[in-house]
Amino acid sequence: MDKLINKYGYIDFGLIHQPVGLINFTDYALQAPSGRPRSGLFKKMMFKQFSFAGLDGPEVMAGVAVVDLKYAANAFFYVFDKAGRSFVETKKTTLPFTAAITPDPDSGRACFKTKNLAITISADGVNAVGRGIELDVALNRKAVDPLRICTRTGYNGWTYTQKTAPIPVSGRLSMNGRDYSLSPDSCMAITDWTAGYFRRQTFWNWAAAATVLPDGREFGMNFSCGVNETEATENVFWVGGKKVKVDNVKFRRPADNKENQWRITSADGRVDLSFLPVSARREHLNALVVASRFTQFLGFFSGRLEDVATGEVLLENCSGWAEDHFAKW
Repeated sequence: MDKLINKYGYIDFGLIHQPVGLINFTDYALQAPSGRPRSGLFKKMMFKQFSFAGLDGPEVMAGVAVVDLKYAANAFFYVFDKAGRSFVETKKTTLPFTAAITPDPDSGRACFKTKNLAITISADGVNAVGRGIELDVALNRKAVDPLRICTRTGYNGWTYTQKTAPIPVSGRLSMNGRDYSLSPDSCMAITDWTAGYFRRQTFWNWAAAATVLPDGREFGMNFSCGVNETEATENVFWVGGKKVKVDNVKFRRPADNKENQWRITSADGRVDLSFLPVSARREHLNALVVASRFTQFLGFFSGRLEDVATGEVLLENCSGWAEDHFAKW
């Protein structure tokens, strides 16, 4: 594929098994529920994009994101020290011109630049500088088969998402004057590239990990509910170079959204995990027309995953992320 949207203005929804090339969203035949075609300006202003990279090593975890809402831009960069449980973050919400995300999930770039926060996420690396933290790493995506799906959201909207894990990482990270060397034999990453016309009110729960298992196999997972359940789901795990698709996933999380244990299971029985948060980044906004309640937890997964070909994958205190998000945009 060289474009996601065909010459008639439509998308072949579902799982996608090859790179999509350009996300040519302005060519989409977007309509109001009444059937009236939306204007080009409307299509540009309502299109939303974000790019996230999460890194996990023996001593530290890091998260980097660039969000382009068209009427505003948001970015964050944090580092979490596992031993000391210290968390350092720089975040910024600005006018939209500070962020730029190329509409190409395989070879594009996501950039954000202000005085105190600068981020670049590309196909082959991540560079980020915040207050007291700095990251400069290369990503080796060539050996990873991503999950690519595009699904309908709402009556006429759609969401494209591409999740890639585990990605071997090499480079360096610094936190409050301490340097960490990141090597591909022990540090892995997961990337999330998502764009589309979301529902006016959107929510999701998400769980992910990218690591090296005690037996030496590279492992990654991505489970979610709330956005992509129409033509396909984005629920998958990778183990030893193999991608394993699973059915719908159910999240049971504390109602108070505090740092208490979650339970994550799948309808086909292939996923049975608990997640214990130990830290979190939170960002809440209520501006009447727009609102957001975002909590990204860092913690540890334990439990089992089932691969029909190779048997069970057992996790014990496997570090990763879980997320609870509501947005009105």
